[in-house]
Amino acid sequence: EKQELKTQENNAEKRHLTEKQELTTQLNSTEKKHLVETQELNKKLEQNSLEAEAIVMKLKAALESTIKMNEIKIKELKDAFEKEKNAITNRCNAERKKKNEIIESYNAEKKEKNDLFISYTEIKALHIKNRDRKKIVSFQTGRFSGS
Repeated sequence: EKQELKTQENNAEKRHLTEKQELTTQLNSTEKKHLVETQELNKKLEQNSLEAEAIVMKLKAALESTIKMNEIKIKELKDAFEKEKNAITNRCNAERKKKNEIIESYNAEKKEKNDLFISYTEIKALHIKNRDRKKIVSFQTGRFSGS
């Protein structure tokens, strides 16, 4: 019976050892599996990170391109506005010049008419003065010849 107990004890120890080895093997297998899964996840994470970085770079390039295009459009609009403003300014200056020429022409005509009127008035005054002299002379000659 002692022998049998000893055999049972040995068998139990062997089973326990076998179970321990199986559990150790399962644990090692689980750890290896976990390590492989972690490595795969790290690879996927690194790949996703690289893809995300590539997307960010593409978006940054697109944004810079859009900004550059907008800057070009703004410059084109400013240039067009400046050109239109200059054209309007030139038209206004031409109209102002034409208006000033008309005013100068009007003033010259007005001065000429005033000068002619003054000359006419002076001639009329001289004519009246001359007529009055003729009357005086003819009056005096008639008086002298009649006496």
